[in-house]
Amino acid sequence: MPFVDRDSKMIGNVKVHFYEQPTNGISHFRMKVNLKNLPEEKRLFLPMFKEFFASIGTANYKYDRFNNKMLSCTNGVKVDIDTYCASDDHEDIHSREEQMLISTGFLDRNIDKAFECLTELIATPNFDEPSNIADLIKMESISKANNIGNRGLQYARSYSASGLKAHARSFESLRRDIFFC
Repeated sequence: MPFVDRDSKMIGNVKVHFYEQPTNGISHFRMKVNLKNLPEEKRLFLPMFKEFFASIGTANYKYDRFNNKMLSCTNGVKVDIDTYCASDDHEDIHSREEQMLISTGFLDRNIDKAFECLTELIATPNFDEPSNIADLIKMESISKANNIGNRGLQYARSYSASGLKAHARSFESLRRDIFFC
C-alpha cells in the first residue's frame, strides 16, 4: 500500500510534512535543502559548510554564545549531505541529486526555543568572523590528518563507488578529507 501523507501542508511557499509518532516528549526536526541549482564551483565547499554550519554563530550571537544557547534547548544541529541517483534508469551514470539535511532533536517543552535558534542560524549565519572560521578549519584539518590512516577501507569503498556513478563522485571521501588537510 503506498504511503499517503495526510499531514502535508504549505507554509509560505514551502511544503511541510508532519509525522506524529509517540516519542515520550521528544521531537525531531529535519529540513531538506535541494542543492540542484548550486553552481559546481561552490559544491567544492559543501563538505566544509557541512562541518562548520552549526559552529559559526549568527549575526546576533557570537559562535560560543550561540552554541550554548542552542545546546540549552536542543541536542545540537547536525548537517549531512545526501547524494543519490535521481533517475529510474540505473544505467544513467550522470544522474545525480543532492540535498543538504539539517536535523536536530529537542524536548517538547523546548519547541519554541529550538525553532527560535534554528531560525536564527538559518536566517543569519555569521560567515564574517575569519578567526573563528580559520580555527574551525585548523581543528578539522588536524582531526582529518590524525585519522586518515584509520579510514583506509572507507576511502577505498568511496573511491571505487565514485568511478561508477556521478552521485557517488560528488562527495568521494578521500578528496573531501584532503581538502581540509
